[in-house]
Amino acid sequence: MTEQAVYTLWMILSGKQCSARNYTLIKEMSAKEVYYAAPEELASHVGKKDAEFFANKDLSQAKAMLEDYRKRGIEIVCYPDAAYPPLLREIDDPPLALFVLGSYPLPTLPTVGIVGTRRCSRAAAGLAASLSGSLSMSGFQVVSGMANGIDTYVHKGSLLKGKPTYAVLGCGVDVVYPKANQNLYDHLLKKGGLISEYLPGTPPLGANFPRRNRIISGLSDGVVVVECPERSGSMITARYAIEQNRSLFAVPTAATEQVNTGTNLLLRQGAIFCTDVTDVCREFEHRYGDRIKPTLVRIVLSDVENASPPKAPEERRTAKPQRKAAVPRTVKKPPPEPEPPKQAAPPSLSDAERAVYEAFSPGETLTADEICARTGLPLFRALTLLQALELTKTIESLPGSIYRRK
Repeated sequence: MTEQAVYTLWMILSGKQCSARNYTLIKEMSAKEVYYAAPEELASHVGKKDAEFFANKDLSQAKAMLEDYRKRGIEIVCYPDAAYPPLLREIDDPPLALFVLGSYPLPTLPTVGIVGTRRCSRAAAGLAASLSGSLSMSGFQVVSGMANGIDTYVHKGSLLKGKPTYAVLGCGVDVVYPKANQNLYDHLLKKGGLISEYLPGTPPLGANFPRRNRIISGLSDGVVVVECPERSGSMITARYAIEQNRSLFAVPTAATEQVNTGTNLLLRQGAIFCTDVTDVCREFEHRYGDRIKPTLVRIVLSDVENASPPKAPEERRTAKPQRKAAVPRTVKKPPPEPEPPKQAAPPSLSDAERAVYEAFSPGETLTADEICARTGLPLFRALTLLQALELTKTIESLPGSIYRRK
């Protein structure tokens, strides 16, 4: 427990969490100086009414809470601390403190935030995982928000490649949200970290999430938006990135998409066109030089969905010895089913269109990501070809972002 942490937590407890008055004061004086400042001095910065919030000088609650955090392994990084992320310190409304479980991004390495919609297509989910894995292997630290959808696949993409990734939460770092991400939360504790400006124990209130998005962008050199509606939390993150002078990247959305068109809007407004890791590396090579080496990784969506990292040693159970050895039996294997005959592609198709057409078996439905896995085509190229094949009524698009050959 540091002296600075005691005064910082006292300041956070003095009224509403994340109040604008705190951001105003922390740019002018330390939390300890706020504690000892005369009411008139505080009033000159935040007004008389807001200065009254700091009238109570009792530090006992702050000291007790910090001791509890210490026992639970929760670190508090305060604004004046040398460990406070320097990029985050630059923004207009930096958090007074970050509460951390695990670790947080190193200031010496490039960091990229990747965000997107909770209701993502399978194609976008696979791209998010591949992009995250590629960036992690290329030397970047990856930050996201651990929400359902794109955020989840972003974290899993890095973890699948054995690299750390960091989640900025809209609740306390000791609160798992969404509950379905308990397993992901556990692995972030071991390989990466959980970060929040909200006090431990804070529930996931809706108003918290737009505010936490400024931290995702604030920690990052650049932000990549994968897929989102034009009105969404991801677009809020994009706006913060622009305000904070961060590089903003957007992955183009297929012309057939009717809902998640936010990235196309960002591209029209000047975001950097992004389809793979090389687009991001190109933007930062002048700043980080040989610390980043573009490494393209393709992660199949089924690998992310079926991945089951090994359990911790204390969770493993020793199998009970069998009382009697099993007697091997000969089982006759059924004869293999004949493969359905391949349907010849129309002669009018180009070689690339033919490759997409022949990726389908008769009656089979595929996602764009699965087509990429079968053909080796990059996602954006596959989506362009699918659109062309739809126009010639050779391929049809079905609800749920899946495709079928006619």
